Amino acid sequence: MKESRRGVPLSDAHREAISRALRGRPKSPEQRVASGAGNRGKVRTPEQRTKISGPRNPQWRGDEGGYRTCHVWLDAHYAADKTECEDCGATAEETRLDWAYRGPNGGWSRQREDYRVLCSRCHRAFDREKEAA
Repeated sequence: MKESRRGVPLSDAHREAISRALRGRPKSPEQRVASGAGNRGKVRTPEQRTKISGPRNPQWRGDEGGYRTCHVWLDAHYAADKTECEDCGATAEETRLDWAYRGPNGGWSRQREDYRVLCSRCHRAFDREKEAA
């Protein structure tokens, strides 16, 4: 029987061989919970957030982000603009306000001028007009 190798550092070649062997292998539910437990509840400093945000993040898609990504980005950067509907003047206290994309269907952008702030009622009417055109 081999002695335990716990605490003995592995060579880079050995680490790579283990990584190749495990690649593509599904994780058990227990492994999923354990792998996420290290970051759960962790509070990152502003410096840490800067290091992992935007183009430095491996999951960054830039202008290729989809519907949800662009709307979350707009909320984060232009929340102060979302105070009243640009059509009927309804306020955020009265109703929910949405970002309505002015450009062609299927495309999304991160430019504030490409969006209008509309209440749900006006947004539905805006989308119907856009589809009819």
